[in-house]
Amino acid sequence: GAQSTLSNTSKKSAEYKSIEAQVTSFQQYFDSISGEKHLANLPVFFNFQLVQSGFLAKRSAAAGDTAVFLDTETNAGILLNLRSKQSSRMEMGEITSSRDITTEDKRIIVLGNNALYLDGKKALEGIDSTKDPAFLSSFGGNAYVFYRGDGALLKHVRNGSTFSAGTSWIRSALGFPKDTATSLAIDGKVWMGTTGGRIIVFSQGTRFPFTVKG
Repeated sequence: GAQSTLSNTSKKSAEYKSIEAQVTSFQQYFDSISGEKHLANLPVFFNFQLVQSGFLAKRSAAAGDTAVFLDTETNAGILLNLRSKQSSRMEMGEITSSRDITTEDKRIIVLGNNALYLDGKKALEGIDSTKDPAFLSSFGGNAYVFYRGDGALLKHVRNGSTFSAGTSWIRSALGFPKDTATSLAIDGKVWMGTTGGRIIVFSQGTRFPFTVKG
């Protein structure tokens, strides 16, 4: 193509400027019809360093205008209003370790190494750290924990300020390499992202056919 021709043309040659102009014109036309926009630098929406020095958001969740961000290494959290950009440090309370976070109905749930926490208070003991509890999501007030170690997804029913012991929520995960999971979301169906860019969907405990198009 023109870009290859440009790369193989000496900058000192008479043709270089003409080919360069054509490449620029083609790129501008492509950008105008593709909807793509190339940015050298993304604008900064919010600087966490204004709230806590050294804070690095590893996990996040949002509900409405409120987002929560979690630094799992320092076990610290930040609350941010996405509309007003008002922020505050999250009260960690009894939370001694953190792996993931979710929020629903103004309640914050944190997955620790061996416990689930609700609004900073221990709501369930017995999370098995040996099975690598990696991801947390919530739906209908209940908490869902995905264990990357054995590929299990457990549902923990909330009763007031506590969660029940987990019950298995995936009956068949045939063909799903559990160690490739990178994210979890639940809206009635279970949606899981993978390292290969795939989206795996489960409905009523079994794989649901889903294909990304476009």
